[in-house]
Amino acid sequence: ADPHHLDARDVDSERRLLGMELLRRARAIVYPSRFLERIHDRAGTIIPAGIPSVPRPSRSTTPHRPRIAFAGSVQPRKGAHLMRPIVDSLRGHEIEWFVFGGGDAHVLTALRALPDVTIHGQYAMGELPSLLARHDIDLVLLISVESETYSLTLSESWLAGVPVIAFAHGAIEERVRKEGGGWLVPLEWGVDGVVAVIERWLGGERLPVVPTKIATAEDAARMYAAL
Repeated sequence: ADPHHLDARDVDSERRLLGMELLRRARAIVYPSRFLERIHDRAGTIIPAGIPSVPRPSRSTTPHRPRIAFAGSVQPRKGAHLMRPIVDSLRGHEIEWFVFGGGDAHVLTALRALPDVTIHGQYAMGELPSLLARHDIDLVLLISVESETYSLTLSESWLAGVPVIAFAHGAIEERVRKEGGGWLVPLEWGVDGVVAVIERWLGGERLPVVPTKIATAEDAARMYAAL
């Protein structure tokens, strides 16, 4: 079919059909997570997506106010629009908020207007762990409202020694349930659920233990070569 003579819905339909045919003919399929394998309902090889191999950054031991960050693509589908009500709900706790990543201009503009919110902006691949350590981030919010297929941001947060609060769906739920390193909140609990976990932490609940073994790009390359 000629895409120049199809509307957007026809193009999407054509791509889906081509994708299904590609999967049907493939002799082997590689998935980054069991979650994605279950979605496609066809057995394959799991090769976790790896992050650049860099030393674990050192963190400061200087006392500071609680610091919480949103990291990744600042888009509504990633839950960035939920940051404002979360910040507003916790106004009395003197939290320092950070946003690492670029994205939707409207969401970023709304966040810039909030007190105690620092917008870092876009960062380079592999830079997030050092940014989280440099700014002494205590918690990272991974509050995507759409299911993630793996989440490199989760890996980068763990490499920096930072636990996460995430909605309980997709590959992030799968990884946190298996490896720890964070709190899971039912998606339907939304902002209230995230705020409740933060308040428990502020009240003295211990941070989850962060995994020390993080899949790297080199690990993935070796597994692909072996396959």
